[in-house]
Amino acid sequence: MKYTTSKLESIDHTIKGDFPVDFDLLFDIMYQQSPTYQPELEALKKNWLVELISKIEGVTVYERGGNIYCTKGAAEFYPTIVAHYDTAQDYHAGMRIFKTDEWIFGFDNARGEQCGLGLDDAVGVCFAIQMLKMMPHCKVFLPFGEERGLVGTYACDMSFFDNSLVVTQLDRRSYTNDFIKYTNGVQTFNPEHYDLIGDLMDKYGYSLNSGTATDVGGLRKRGLKVSSHNLSCGYFNEHGDSEVASVALLTNAFSFAYEMLTMLAERNIPLTFPIPDLRSELPYGGSKTKSSSTYLGTGARQINIWDDDDEDWYFDVQKGEWMPPKSELASTKGPKFWSRPEDPLDMLDPFGDVAYDKDKAEEAAAEEEYEIYSEWIAECYPQYADPRLRESLQSFSNKSKVLYKQADLDEMIMEGICPNCLGDKIHVTNDLLLNSYCYECESICNVPEDEQDFIETMMQDCKAGEVPFEEIVKL
Repeated sequence: MKYTTSKLESIDHTIKGDFPVDFDLLFDIMYQQSPTYQPELEALKKNWLVELISKIEGVTVYERGGNIYCTKGAAEFYPTIVAHYDTAQDYHAGMRIFKTDEWIFGFDNARGEQCGLGLDDAVGVCFAIQMLKMMPHCKVFLPFGEERGLVGTYACDMSFFDNSLVVTQLDRRSYTNDFIKYTNGVQTFNPEHYDLIGDLMDKYGYSLNSGTATDVGGLRKRGLKVSSHNLSCGYFNEHGDSEVASVALLTNAFSFAYEMLTMLAERNIPLTFPIPDLRSELPYGGSKTKSSSTYLGTGARQINIWDDDDEDWYFDVQKGEWMPPKSELASTKGPKFWSRPEDPLDMLDPFGDVAYDKDKAEEAAAEEEYEIYSEWIAECYPQYADPRLRESLQSFSNKSKVLYKQADLDEMIMEGICPNCLGDKIHVTNDLLLNSYCYECESICNVPEDEQDFIETMMQDCKAGEVPFEEIVKL
C-alpha cells in the first residue's frame, strides 16, 4: 500500500479482547480539559479527579504538589498504573465528542473545525480509574505536567512505588502496537521478564519497541526498582486537531493491560530490575539511569546517579570520565546544545546607548525562547550534551536529498516535522532519533555509521522497485 495522507485506513478494527471500556468515563475525562500550560485548568482537573476517585469503594486517594496518589486494598505488592492528566491540546470552548463503531473524534462547534480531545493521556487516566474499580488491589499514580517535561514525575514521592509489582502506562500512539521497553534514554523493562508476557503480546499483536519520553521512563531515571513499560493504546495524531482514537485498538489495549496486570498480581512476585552501577558505563551509551542534571560548563553536566555512598557525580565529555561532585572544573555556566547564529545580537548604538530595533528585539525574544526550549531538550535527552556524537549520522531518501544541518534536522524531528518533505508523518522510535522514518517521502534520517552501507543498498533496491520501503523500516 502507498501511504499518502494517512495510514488510518489500513487499521484492523478487529476487537481481540472483551474489556468493558467505560466510554462515558473516558468522555467525562476529556470534557474536563486540562491544557498543560494553563495551570488553573490543570488544577481544576486535579480536584475533579480526586473527588471522582474518592468515591470508589476501598480506595485511598491523596494529592501532593499536584500529583495524585491512589491505593486500592491491602496487599504485599501492588500492580501499579501511571497516567498523566495534563494534555498538549489547546482549550476548545465548543468541544464535542463523537463516537462511531470504529472511531472517536472531536469537533469544536465554536470554530466549526475538528479538534483534538486530549486522548493523550485521557485514555490512560480512564484505564487507571477502571483498574481502581475492578481490581481487588492496585496503585495508581496520576502526575501533572508530563507534556511540559515530566514535571510531576520528577517531583513525585518515589516511596509510593516501593511495593509495586510492575508499573504500567498507556501513553503511546498506535501506528504500530508498541510495548515500549526503552524510553527517556533508559531501559525500563527487565529482559528477564519478557517470557512472562510473550503469549499475551502475541494474542493482542504487540511487539517490543523503543520510545522517546513518558512518565515511566522518568520514574526509572529516579530509581524505580521494578520493570515498567508504556503501551500503544489506540490514539493517533496526538497533540493536534486531527487527533482520533480507534475503538478496537483502545479496547484491545485495555484488555491486554488488564490481563497482564491480573496475571502478574496472581503471580505476586515483583518484576525487579536492579539499578546498574553507572560509573562503569558511558553516560550516553544506552542505560543512563539518572534523575536530573545541572549544567557545569562546556562539555560537562551534573548528573544524579545512585551508588553506595548516595553521591552525585557528573560526566565530563572532554575528559571522558566520571568526575566527583566538587571538581574544580565545575562552573555555573551551561553549554549550548543546538546550533544558532554565531554572531551575538548587537543591541547598542555607536555611543553605547540602547538602540531599539524591533526586528532585533523580536529576534532576541525568539533566541531566549529557543534557549528555554534547549534546556528542556537537554533535561529530557542528555544524549545531546555532546553534539559531536551526531556528526557521523547520515540520512537517505528515495525522492530527494536531505539538506539540513544536523542540529536543524534533529530539531525538526523533535517537533514532528519530516526534514525531507516537511510533512508531519515522521516516525520517531527512540530518544536518540536514530533511524527516524517517513512513509510520505520514503526517507530515513539519522542512520548510524555501522548501518549506513546496508541502508544505502536497501534504499537503492527500494528505488528500483525491488524492496518495499515498509520492509526496510521493519529491518
